[in-house]
Formats: sequence, C-alpha cells, structure tokens
Amino acid sequence: MGRFLFAEPLSAIQWLSIYLATAAVLTIGLGVAPWVSLVLAITFGLYGLVKKSLDLGPTVSVTAEVVIVAPFAIALLAWRLASGGGAFGASALNSLLLIISGPLTALPLTLFTMATRRIAMSTMGVMQYINPTLQFLCAVALFGEPFSQWHQAAFALIWTAVTLYSISAIRQDRAAKNPISASGASASNSIARKDGSANP
Repeated sequence: MGRFLFAEPLSAIQWLSIYLATAAVLTIGLGVAPWVSLVLAITFGLYGLVKKSLDLGPTVSVTAEVVIVAPFAIALLAWRLASGGGAFGASALNSLLLIISGPLTALPLTLFTMATRRIAMSTMGVMQYINPTLQFLCAVALFGEPFSQWHQAAFALIWTAVTLYSISAIRQDRAAKNPISASGASASNSIARKDGSANP
C-alpha cells in the first residue's frame, strides 16, 4: 500500500526483505495457509491506510472510532448479559480488568495514528512484525506451544527481512539528511565570506 498508493520508494534491499518476509508468512511447511493472520494483516493495513489519509489529529481520530463503534459494543454487551453470558459484572476483578482494557487499547491506537502521519507506510508495515514476535515469545516461553523447524525457518526469514529493511532505511535517512546539512554548511560559509568581505 505504501509503495503503490503513496509512491514510497523502496531500495533493492528493501524489496528483498519484503520477499523474505512474504516467503516466511506463506511457508507451506505447516500444511495450511495462515488465513486468519492474512485477513488480520490486510484489514489492519487498510486501517493504517485510512489513518494516514485522514487529516485528523490522533485523539480526534481515535475518539471518532469509539463513538462509531460504541453503540454496537453496547448492544452486544447487553445481549450477552441478557443471555447469561459475558464477564462484565460477574466479579469485581473481571469488571475492573475490562474497564482498564479501554485505555490500554486507546493509548496504542493513538500512538499508531501519530506514527502513520510521521513515517512511511512501508516502514510501518515492517515494524508491525514486532507485535507478533512478542506474541510468539509469550507462546513459546510462557505457554510451551510447539516451535517446529518450519517455525524456526519462518522466524529467521522474518527477522532477516526486518534487519535488512531497517539497515536500508537508516542509510536512506542518513543520505537524505546529509545533503541538507551540506547545503546548510555551504550557505553559512557563503554568508561568512560575504560578511568578511564587507567587514575586513
């Protein structure tokens, strides 16, 4: 989306990193395509696209989301409670945790909105591998979920891709800043020479 909708330039190394990450995600070793993950990635990518396109501040944007979704959430909550389900009100601890989940969700969404306005969408897409990596570490280290050779290969490909992309992005950023610094220094030297010639 960043490349084809916003014409964000990608270096050869960044294209290579995208190919590596794609190969990792679409690995056939697990025997089935990760459809849920792909749908989540596409919908969240569209979410980021909308966020980047809107000319709204992060607080206003997230507040508007809550206002739009709130009636549906309240209706669902009421239906669940009426049918004897749901955790809200079941205990003080559960209710407190559910209430706290509100700001815990709003803060990352606000920061995400700020980020979409400040960095390239392609960079944002690669950075989002951090979250599933943290989830993966929790799954393996805390819950003892299986970590097969195919998982190892996919993990290695993804983080090789993220590393290559990050190195390339840092180099691009430095290259973009150097001409500005050089032109600033040249302008300062020119002014200094003029002042020196006018005031020997």
